[in-house]
Amino acid sequence: MANKYKKHEFWPEDLFERQRADAGLDFNATTVRPGISTALREIVVGPGFFGAPAPTEERKVELIKQQYETLEKIGKWLEGKTFIGGEKITLPDFQVFNEINEVMFLMNFEITRNEVVNAWFQRLLENEIFA
Repeated sequence: MANKYKKHEFWPEDLFERQRADAGLDFNATTVRPGISTALREIVVGPGFFGAPAPTEERKVELIKQQYETLEKIGKWLEGKTFIGGEKITLPDFQVFNEINEVMFLMNFEITRNEVVNAWFQRLLENEIFA
């Protein structure tokens, strides 16, 4: 859609930069969402909104551990980059931001455990788009 309508503010026109943004979208779908949001679904959303059985305490610990392991993976992904898709804010920044923001709000997820991720998150919050 961005290419068809020449909307390149958050989707790079340059093919090399677009590949980096594509990789960021894939990273969100295959790593961030399953690693961060599974706990939200199983601990909060399922039992709270859909009557699903609450996970055992052992499962909760496992899910929260998985969230923080994913936080470390995001930190490694961001090493050497300013944003998820490279040096400009692109669509994957919005996606990863939303995944993290939901669990911060609904589960008291603490991103300050990872300085790289926290710095990226703060850069986004300083941008008028996210403010």
